Amino acid sequence: MSLCGALPGALQYRFGTPGKIELQYPDKAADGTKLMRYAYYFRFQTNYSEVVFDHNGYSYTVFDYDENDYGERHSAGVRVAGSNGVEHEVKCKEPVDGDLVQPGKYLKCDPDNALNDDGNPDSCHR
Repeated sequence: MSLCGALPGALQYRFGTPGKIELQYPDKAADGTKLMRYAYYFRFQTNYSEVVFDHNGYSYTVFDYDENDYGERHSAGVRVAGSNGVEHEVKCKEPVDGDLVQPGKYLKCDPDNALNDDGNPDSCHR
């Protein structure tokens, strides 16, 4: 699973192996920064970042959660939820290469995400 692109102009979610991409969204990476949303929460020793998008009736949340300065409680991956409320999560194996804060600088704030301090758009980019 990865977010790929040349920011600020392109971002694309890819799921699968390098030889077999199972899902690519959006079809054109140039549309990614318009179609994806961002959520961010930070406090002492806690940093939660999410990139969210909707595709074919499913909500996708690419997440990177880090709790404490020593990386002892770190998890990253993707959560997929259907309109029926059933949710599945695939976690990345460590080490995780990347930082969702960087693409978040170029995405719209997700107003419905609880991480964003009740929809405050400034909370996305502290």
